[in-house]
Amino acid sequence: LARIVERDGYFTLAARGAQEALEALRVNKVDVVITDIVMPEMDGVALLKEIRKQWPDIPVLLVTGYSDKYSSTELTEDADGFLTKPFKNVEVLERVNAAMRRRARQARKAASESR
Repeated sequence: LARIVERDGYFTLAARGAQEALEALRVNKVDVVITDIVMPEMDGVALLKEIRKQWPDIPVLLVTGYSDKYSSTELTEDADGFLTKPFKNVEVLERVNAAMRRRARQARKAASESR
């Protein structure tokens, strides 16, 4: 995944698990998070919930090999999108770009409402 988005000009940080990802988020400005749902220690849904608590404006895309199990459940309603394995490179870029555009629109709307 990192190589796919890097080729499109994005800078990436990779983490070996949810705890490492949370630490990276604490010390780096991140535009989008892409995480697998199935991980040891803390799964991607728990990571998503933690990100929403601490950094609610960061778009989060969930990667899954089980689209039927997760994509329509309330557990993942806060996700900004899904990538279902196997995915094409263009799908990754489309989802990343769409999530970032959606969050940018939400930020502009929030800013205009606070004026």
